[in-house]
Amino acid sequence: MNKTIATLVLALVSGVMILLMSIIGLQASDLAQPEATAQQETLEAVVRERFEQTAQAADTIAITQTVEAAFEQAVTATAAFEATVDAAIQATMIATGDFSPTSNDDWTPVERDFDGITMVLVP
Repeated sequence: MNKTIATLVLALVSGVMILLMSIIGLQASDLAQPEATAQQETLEAVVRERFEQTAQAADTIAITQTVEAAFEQAVTATAAFEATVDAAIQATMIATGDFSPTSNDDWTPVERDFDGITMVLVP
């Protein structure tokens, strides 16, 4: 009895597989193992493509790191410039002390260049 059921199940599964293969257009030759040379060429093409994609990704990462480094340098340079300007203004303020002019004739503007930008200190 069990042997008959197993045979029927096997026949049913085989029939369903044949039916599905005929519906989707597969033939037995489509399921055969491909030629070894063609298979090797396919594998090499896949590996070569992966290497190319990896190289492209590495280039993108290098560009991103370069941009990030340039941005960091710009932020540092800006901070240094601001510190220089702040120090110069502080030094000038200390030098002028409590000077409080009452008219324009009481003071002379002080000009200084900071990286090509002229700044004027007025009371």
